[in-house]
Amino acid sequence: MAKYGLCLVAVGLLVGCSESGPKIYPVDGKVTIGKKPMNGGFVSFEDPTTGKAAQGVIEEDGSYTVQLPEGSYQVMIEPIEIEVKSKDGMSPPEMKYAQNVPERYMSVDTTDLSAEVGDGSTTFDFQLKR
Repeated sequence: MAKYGLCLVAVGLLVGCSESGPKIYPVDGKVTIGKKPMNGGFVSFEDPTTGKAAQGVIEEDGSYTVQLPEGSYQVMIEPIEIEVKSKDGMSPPEMKYAQNVPERYMSVDTTDLSAEVGDGSTTFDFQLKR
C-alpha cells in the first residue's frame, strides 16, 4: 500500500496543487480486460502537447480515480510487476506482469486509448482487447 500512497502523492505533484491554476476534475472509471475487471496496476493520462502526466491506481475491481485538469489525454495501462522465482531455485528471479495486458496499451506511442476531460466528461471506462 505504501507504493500506492507514493503514487498518489506523485499524482498531486504532477497535476499541481495551486488554487490559481486550471480547474481540476475528479476523473474515474473502470479498466477491464475482455469482460473481466483488471485486478491492480496503473492508469496513466498524458497530455501530448505538454507531456504532463498523472497516474491512478487500478483497484481489485478494476476501478480507478485520478485528478486532472481539463484537456485531451492519451491513456496508458500498466499491470503490476511481480517477482517469479526460477524453477531450479538457482537462477535469479524474473520480473513478470501479473496480468496479460497487450503491450500496445503500455506505451504513449502505441496506445489508442484517449480521454477528453472537462465539464460533464469525467468518467472513462477502458475495455482492453487482446
